[in-house]
Amino acid sequence: MPRDLRERNEALIEWVRAMYGPGRQFPSARQWSMKAGLSPSAVSAIEESGRGSCASLMALAKAAGVSPIQVMLIGDYLQPEDCDTSPRDLADREQTLLRRYRQMRPRAQDLVDETVRQLANRV
Repeated sequence: MPRDLRERNEALIEWVRAMYGPGRQFPSARQWSMKAGLSPSAVSAIEESGRGSCASLMALAKAAGVSPIQVMLIGDYLQPEDCDTSPRDLADREQTLLRRYRQMRPRAQDLVDETVRQLANRV
């Protein structure tokens, strides 16, 4: 059942926190907000409340170069059954890994790919 959009969304908070900070795509919440064309405090407000408007989440997803559909799922604006691209056959852990992978920069994704290939060859 969909979450009440007035409730604090911990998955959304986790996603937001994973996107900015030292060594991440955006050095600060403020810079990410500004890159998305939002008010400087938009990301911080989402992080504090655990809620964000559909328009704000779309803007943040586009600025971060991540799938707006995935962010709409995280933000509870879409449910998996609403999307043909939903990873219905993936376990929660696999979905979390995929979400984190998609948030990485291309170079980091290349390193993960190579590590997984090496580990798979050892099995």
